[in-house]
Amino acid sequence: MDQLNLPCTIDNEKLNIMKNSKFSYSNRTKIIVICMLLFLILFIGSLSIDIIDENPLYEGGFWIAILAWMTSMYFDGKAK
Repeated sequence: MDQLNLPCTIDNEKLNIMKNSKFSYSNRTKIIVICMLLFLILFIGSLSIDIIDENPLYEGGFWIAILAWMTSMYFDGKAK
């Protein structure tokens, strides 16, 4: 079995594309988005399921997470 010894330029190209991607977010932004999704799931669940009681903290937490997300995107330089 013959194996070709080709240079590994594909991996370097993928790495450069990932570094220059528009979708590279900071860890702060990722944590805020996860919290926002958690509050959204709790809010929707409280409206549709009787197991979770309706609580204004879910909606308030969701809106605060949205404001934090927009602020984080501004500091990351992604706001346009």
